[in-house]
Amino acid sequence: MKTKPHELTLLEAYRIGAKEAQKWDVDAKLTHLTSVDEVDNKGGTLGITGKRITWNMIFGNSEKKQVLIINVKNGRVEMKHTSPENVENVELISPNQLTLDSPYMASQAKLYKLKPGEVWAKGYHFTITKDEKGLFFAVVGLDEQNKFTKLYFNSIGKLIGKETKNNN
Repeated sequence: MKTKPHELTLLEAYRIGAKEAQKWDVDAKLTHLTSVDEVDNKGGTLGITGKRITWNMIFGNSEKKQVLIINVKNGRVEMKHTSPENVENVELISPNQLTLDSPYMASQAKLYKLKPGEVWAKGYHFTITKDEKGLFFAVVGLDEQNKFTKLYFNSIGKLIGKETKNNN
């Protein structure tokens, strides 16, 4: 008997990853989080509802010279490993900064006429990243000309930018 895929929102996946990261380093904070294409999509909604089966995230601590990379799949930690890397304080995302969830971003994608990806990056994908310019929540899909497009939102859900690339 096959089990139904366990899809998670961005924030649900984050909470699972953060719990694991705290075991590695009590001061670990998120630096990046993204949904991932499912190799064998078996019944997932591919982000249409704001949920995905698989998520990757990176946690770090500016005082350590390494990061923890976590893969969450079907509602549990599937894989984790450390990698040598310096993390700047500006990249660290505090839990209280995580104010948007992927269902909201999926609804905004539809509002701004972003279509789900079809070949590579199937469906809608969601990311969170932070740099010296700020914290960015993004949804990825295809624009009306079928170009790979990322919509960027600030922490209160306002559209603040758009990036479009040719699909070569």
